[in-house]
Amino acid sequence: PGIFLEKYDTFLDPNDAQPGQGRKILLSSNFRSSGGVISAVNDVFTECMSRKVGGLSYGEDEMLREGIPHIPLQEKEVSLYTVDIREDTYQEESSFVAQKIKELLDGTHFIRQDNVLRPVIADDIVILLRSPSSVGGEFCYALESAGIPCTMGTDVDLLQTPEVETLRSILQTIHNPLQDIPLVAALTSPVFGFTADDLAKIRSKSRYSSFYKALEMAGTEKSDAFLSVLAELRQRARFLTVTQLIHQIFLQTGMLSIYGVMDNGDEQVDHLHSFCQIAADYETTGRKELSYFLEHLTAMEERGLSISGAVPSGTVRIMSIHKSKGLEFPVVFLSGLSRTFNLSDTQKQVLCHKELGLGLTHTNTVQRVRFPTIAKRAISLKIHEEPISEELRVLYVAMTRARDRLIMTYAASKLPDRI
Repeated sequence: PGIFLEKYDTFLDPNDAQPGQGRKILLSSNFRSSGGVISAVNDVFTECMSRKVGGLSYGEDEMLREGIPHIPLQEKEVSLYTVDIREDTYQEESSFVAQKIKELLDGTHFIRQDNVLRPVIADDIVILLRSPSSVGGEFCYALESAGIPCTMGTDVDLLQTPEVETLRSILQTIHNPLQDIPLVAALTSPVFGFTADDLAKIRSKSRYSSFYKALEMAGTEKSDAFLSVLAELRQRARFLTVTQLIHQIFLQTGMLSIYGVMDNGDEQVDHLHSFCQIAADYETTGRKELSYFLEHLTAMEERGLSISGAVPSGTVRIMSIHKSKGLEFPVVFLSGLSRTFNLSDTQKQVLCHKELGLGLTHTNTVQRVRFPTIAKRAISLKIHEEPISEELRVLYVAMTRARDRLIMTYAASKLPDRI
C-alpha cells in the first residue's frame, strides 16, 4: 500500500501533467456491483477511511460509480443485521445467517441475470469470513442443520492428494528403490494393487533386509511384474527429463485410466496433470534431474501447494475474504464483523518498526518498576494504526465482491451499549 499511496499523492492528473511527469488515472467506474451496493461502500468509506486510518482520504474523486445501469431489484440490496448474543457469538450468528439464507432460497427473492430477474439459488450465495479456519465450521454446521448444502475450503493441497502422493512415491522409488516407505506406498496404491497379505509374504522372504531386497526374492507373478516395470522406468530415467519420465509412468502403468474411473475421477486426473505442469515449470530453471526435482518437492511440502478445487453445484460457499479477491458473487453475506482486531504486537517488550526503529521498555531497578519509553509509545501508536488500516482495506475488498445483494451481520452481547 505504501508504494501505491506515494504514487497516488505525487502523480498528477493527465490534464495537468507535463511530459515525463507521473500521471494517475482514477478507475472509479465499477462494472460489477449494483448502484445500491456501490452507494453502501461509498457511505461506509467516506466515514471511515482517512489519511490517518487507511492512508487515503475517501472523497468525491475516490468514490465508486456504477459502471453500467442495473434493472431494479424491487427489494433492499444492502442490509446490516445486528444479532444480540446470549451465549455463543459464532453459533448464534451462524444460525441467524443460515435462517436468512433459507429465506432467500424460498423462491420469492431475486437476483439479476441477463437483464432479467430470476430466483436466488444456493450457487449464488457466498459467506465471506476473515478467518474461516477458526469459525467456518460453525457456519457449515448451521447451514447443514437448516438443510442447506455448503462447501468450505475449496483449496486443495496438491501434494497431499492420494493420486499425487502415489505418483511422487513412484518417482522416489525410481530414484532409490531402497527407501521402504515410498516403495510400500507405491506397491499398495491402486496402480499396483498389492494387499497387506502380499506385503507380509514378501517380508517373510527377508525379515531384516530392505523391502526391495525382499521383493526381489519373492518370486511371485505380481512382484516380478512390478520389478520389470520399475527396472524399465529406472533405465529410462537416466536420459529422460522429469516431465518425460512422468508421461512414461502414465503410459506404462495406465495411471490416468486407473484414477479416471474412480469417484471424482476427472478431478484426480486434473491433479495429476497439474503435478506434471509443476515438473515442467521446474525444468525451466535449467535443472531436469529427478533427484533435484524430488528435493524441490520436499521444500514445497513444508508450505503446501494449494490449488483451487472444484466447487460442487447447488451449494453455498464459505470463503475467506483474502481468497475472494478478484471474484464476484450475486449474493454476499459478510459475517464476523464484531471480531476484534489483533493488536497483540503492541504488547511486546521490544517493538520494532521499519521506519521508527526499536522501542524498548525501561526498567528502574531502584524503584523496581518497568515502563515504556517515549520511543516505544510512538512505535506502539504506529503499529496500532497499521493493522486497523489493513482491516479497512480488507473490508473494502469484501464489500465490493457483491454484485446484487450485500448482507452484513454484526453479532455481540449487550448490543444497546455497543451501538
